[in-house]
Amino acid sequence: MFASLLLRKRMLVLALWILGIILAITAFGLRMADDTPWIDNSVGIWFQTDDPELLTYNAHNEAFGEQEWTLLMLETASIFDAGFLQDLAVITARIEALDHIVKVTSIANVRDNNMNDSGDLDYTTLYPAKNGQAASKQEIAALRQRLHSNPIFQNNLLRKESDRHTVVLIQNDNLLHDPTPYRITLVDSITDIVNEYDNITDSALAGTTVVNAALNRASKHDVIVFYILISLFLFIFSFLVFKNWRDLVTLLSVIIGSIVPVMALIAYLKLPYNMMTVML
Repeated sequence: MFASLLLRKRMLVLALWILGIILAITAFGLRMADDTPWIDNSVGIWFQTDDPELLTYNAHNEAFGEQEWTLLMLETASIFDAGFLQDLAVITARIEALDHIVKVTSIANVRDNNMNDSGDLDYTTLYPAKNGQAASKQEIAALRQRLHSNPIFQNNLLRKESDRHTVVLIQNDNLLHDPTPYRITLVDSITDIVNEYDNITDSALAGTTVVNAALNRASKHDVIVFYILISLFLFIFSFLVFKNWRDLVTLLSVIIGSIVPVMALIAYLKLPYNMMTVML
């Protein structure tokens, strides 16, 4: 009876279907014009809100600050080359100016106790060059001696065994429930900065921020692949079963009329897409 009613009112059903698709496209357009993230990129989305381990981790973050460490390894001909040290000083300052960066430490800005002319100890920067000027050979030799003589810097910022590598310590935000892709932006920005300098022959990033950024990229890629494969599967399987275009179009219209409004409602309510809403 219901089927016969739909057949009698097929023009009305078609009009309602078209209206629903138009409203859905409108919802998508409004969402795209909004600043709300399309995809929830937060780490917290993978956990239940009452997960005991998550609660413990949140308490730790509240006590010590929502921050984590990212390591940037740089390779060059010599880390004590005047030109490289100039570039490193600029790189350090540029990274520290990025959003979500708390602190950056490198051999170009690391501090240590130094005795002044009055015999008092000053906590000062070891790298002597200022305002972009190159350090002299004597100043670089003194810098090398200070860095090598302090065990705190060894296997941390540099190694005595090799003058080709140095590590930049980056302290950045660890916002567990932030849905924005700030980790991806941060990793890309650091990589772009480093790639501008010819003195750097190789570089690498390490840390949980880098891992989570890679997972965010992979999840976006997987969502696109998932939708494409499902669409192809439905199209090919339906055509093989029905063997005519009319029934194929009818089935695909029903599927589109079921899925698109749900996704549009999620977009209209400004709910971020995640692995749960994608599977819906």
